[in-house]
Amino acid sequence: IMIIPMVCFTCGKPLAHLWDLYQEYVTEGKNMILTTGTLTIEQTPCPSPEFYALAKLHIGRDCCRRMLLCNRDMYLECNQRS
Repeated sequence: IMIIPMVCFTCGKPLAHLWDLYQEYVTEGKNMILTTGTLTIEQTPCPSPEFYALAKLHIGRDCCRRMLLCNRDMYLECNQRS
């Protein structure tokens, strides 16, 4: 069970379909840091795996970025409590 916002609360852009890709790109960014020591997109340095993922998804508005950055995967936490 994932509780992912379907759209950005501020601008209304659909975001739910990007969640799985966002998670994959964050993992890819973390792996890139471990293997190469740097994180870049087309020769542009990225400060974090999350920034890398948002850049790859072309999420530029701060309101939309907030929706993905502040969302937590609650599935494991819900299963541990029950």
